[in-house]
Amino acid sequence: MNTNNRKTADPKVERIIRWRESLATMPDERFFEIIRIYLGEIHTPFNKDRLIEQLSSIFRKEQTKKTITAFLSEFDIKMLSAISIVPSATQEKLAEFFSGEHSLSDIYSELLNLNERLLIYTYKDSEANSSVIAVNPLLEEVLSPFIGVQHLFRRPECISRNLDVHFTLSPLFLASFLSYIESYPDLCRNDLSIKKKDIERLGKFFPKKEKCLSLILNALINLGIARLGEKGLSIDEKRLAKFASLPECRQYAYLSVASAAHFGRESLRSQAQLLLDIVATVPPEGFSRSSLLRTAFLLNNTAEIRRPAQSTFSRILEAHTRSLSDAKITSGTADAVIDSAIEFGLFVPYGTDEGGENMYVQSGVMQENEPQQPGSKRGLLNINAGTSITVMPGLSLTELIPLVSFMDVTASSTVTEFEVTRKSVSRAFDKNSTPSDIYALLSCYSAYEIPQSLQMNIEEWYSSYSSAILYKGYVLKVNEKSARVVENSPGIAPYIQAKLADGIYVMNIPLDDDAEKFIRSCGLDFMGTVRTPKRTDDAIDFPVLRSGRNVLEGRFATEAQTNCDAEKTEDGTKIKEGFYKKLDELELTEQQRECLAMRIERNVIVTEEQLKPETVRLEILEIDGMNYAGKLRLIENTIDSGDSIELTVPADNDSSRLLVYLGKPLMISKHTNDALVRMQLEPDNEIRFFSVSRVNKVKIIRTSVFK
Repeated sequence: MNTNNRKTADPKVERIIRWRESLATMPDERFFEIIRIYLGEIHTPFNKDRLIEQLSSIFRKEQTKKTITAFLSEFDIKMLSAISIVPSATQEKLAEFFSGEHSLSDIYSELLNLNERLLIYTYKDSEANSSVIAVNPLLEEVLSPFIGVQHLFRRPECISRNLDVHFTLSPLFLASFLSYIESYPDLCRNDLSIKKKDIERLGKFFPKKEKCLSLILNALINLGIARLGEKGLSIDEKRLAKFASLPECRQYAYLSVASAAHFGRESLRSQAQLLLDIVATVPPEGFSRSSLLRTAFLLNNTAEIRRPAQSTFSRILEAHTRSLSDAKITSGTADAVIDSAIEFGLFVPYGTDEGGENMYVQSGVMQENEPQQPGSKRGLLNINAGTSITVMPGLSLTELIPLVSFMDVTASSTVTEFEVTRKSVSRAFDKNSTPSDIYALLSCYSAYEIPQSLQMNIEEWYSSYSSAILYKGYVLKVNEKSARVVENSPGIAPYIQAKLADGIYVMNIPLDDDAEKFIRSCGLDFMGTVRTPKRTDDAIDFPVLRSGRNVLEGRFATEAQTNCDAEKTEDGTKIKEGFYKKLDELELTEQQRECLAMRIERNVIVTEEQLKPETVRLEILEIDGMNYAGKLRLIENTIDSGDSIELTVPADNDSSRLLVYLGKPLMISKHTNDALVRMQLEPDNEIRFFSVSRVNKVKIIRTSVFK
């Protein structure tokens, strides 16, 4: 059958056709094994389509459906639920989805068992270019009441409430750290790690926040807000202004993502959007960390966070940019982003569940608030005795940036203490601020007049600062007529760094190659001399993010629906007892009886008609003990089939402790008294050698079924 030429109006019919095709196109050995398990001995001549139809008829029977649902275990339900909601589910995606909760061996064994029971099947997806796992369409209706997102995102019961006040990022905290960077630009090494003396100093200024500040520093560098140069870190003011103009929750989303790795523009946007959606998805009773990661995985594998349709050229350019600058988006990246979000207080501990695991809820700072209405904020700043200043929460990052530009942070807590020093005001003067500018800012937020002593200090420092100034840049000299044009021209005036005298200006304009072009664009017939001025490019806007969206809204079943046992009309244990009783009545060899008993135990037997000796074909899937030749033969067969194996091996330093390794055997090298199997371990693809004689147990895991 050709799937590319068929057109059906009913998606259910489409899925049934795909399921039948997956059976028809699988290797003959595997196909006949399935047919033999469910239909018994195969007589020649045979017709594959007719055999598939006979197989389908079994799963249309009501009693078969009742038996299948009676046998569903908790892991069955979770795995079927994951297959249903993970887009284009593959063996690798499901292993990643359940990582941390189940071992790879358990995940692969579960998939193999569901495949053997024909609850799931595998088909080739040309778009995904992989083997995709799906639920058997003949069983969708009977399984649908038992599977759903509620089984994957557990809503735990809070046993112990956490009433502590937890840290969350704030504009004042960020502004304080930016002030520290300006005060101590040499705080990090060439590898961007913070120096020991600065870690100690940060610990005094920002108690117990060293890890948080290290993550923020990484984020500022990866976002291009902080740049490492010859003289240490410097702040890109235009880039910072663009960042500060974003809504607060989006600032924190970008910081969490950028703290994990350096991303290209589009991936930065998509990962920040993913985090906002995760935040919006967390229910009021909270999510565990594993549920947060599971939500991230689900979102990362859907199109919901991706940008709408673009032109072909845009997609090509975007892909090229990502290939050059992006960190690879992996489960480890998601781990790091979630951990940063927790460290930044975007998720706060609400309490613990019955297992003692923390449950996290959305922090108030991640609410998408309306923009602040303009109004008086007097009283949020208090000028203490001397040159000490206390700033209280309530100002935005945009308002705080110019305020902290002339102060040094000395202590950060609920309120933050700053000090106005000769060094700190000099930084402001370097940016062309004047004492009047500083007084205006202080007056804007202070409820009282500026003390005369502070004004005298600032005036004295400005006088000392202005007594000698060394400029570096182009010097422009024009006549009296042109001077009026220069000072009033919107194309020239912003680039005047200082007016030295009438008609003589120090210009802060681009370097050598652009100097002539710049002067001519201003309408002046003049060329300046290069003095290597600082280059000031316009900052690019941050990518646009939408508000977070609850991706699981409405997908949780009611309490009655989540109680699977209440929905089952048959008792699985009683059904199995009936099968075992029937098995005892049959005349079978010991091997046949053992094989059929294992099928009953694995829930493969769903009708008594399957309990026939002709359905049994002896196949060894597991060998343990001292059977060296058997272990060697089983490994060799696995290499030929392309399956994986699970090896149980004594630990090198303690033979009583057994270690389990899962991987793909690549080759066997035989020696006089032993053989070594070369394995590629999962999931990290590490290559290891194992002595066959030391192996306690070899078990085949038929992963080739899902390739």
